[in-house]
Amino acid sequence: MNIIELNKRIAKAIEYSGLKQKEIAEKVGLTTSEMSNIVKGVVKNPKLKVLVELAKICKVDLRWLITGEGEMIKQEPIKYGAEDLVMVPIYGRIPAGKLTHIEEIYEGQIPVLKKDVPPEAFALKVIGNSMAPELEESDIVVIVPTQLENLKGKGEIVALRIHTDTTIKCLHILKDKIILSSINRAYPPIVVTPDEIDAIFKVILKIKKYKE
Repeated sequence: MNIIELNKRIAKAIEYSGLKQKEIAEKVGLTTSEMSNIVKGVVKNPKLKVLVELAKICKVDLRWLITGEGEMIKQEPIKYGAEDLVMVPIYGRIPAGKLTHIEEIYEGQIPVLKKDVPPEAFALKVIGNSMAPELEESDIVVIVPTQLENLKGKGEIVALRIHTDTTIKCLHILKDKIILSSINRAYPPIVVTPDEIDAIFKVILKIKKYKE
């Protein structure tokens, strides 16, 4: 699985550095072939220390390199080490459209900053465009289990399981019902009762697909 086109962000970082791919490989401690495979996306899970070193050498922000969020370049980049990263499992996909039954399938891991996620966090790949432009097709969300009473219900993005079906929507809690709305207005809201929600997860991190 291509981790949300992480390889394209790495290629962009190398281009920004002004160094040749071979030079970067030597500085990171990889062979030219190994670096080439990372840039091409053949290597799906680059080692954490490689990502940290790439960010340092290319002088780009590590959070941007990993998640695609924020700015590629910061005036005073925060210095991180490999010990500051953790691999979060990707447990399948979440439909950003109508309620749909999706099997939970392990699809690999994705690196994130340890301080951004608790131990119980896991990730899902977004399919569909009902939450665009906030969440696009193939973006990844990192989520944690929560309870309905712990949420404000004023439009925060959540993943839900209702009976055997799942979706990701904006949550609106009213007196006796729940409205699950889409950011893309082409999709009508879904109305459910609190009793129909079997599980709810708060989105704590969004990992964006690479954009030119």
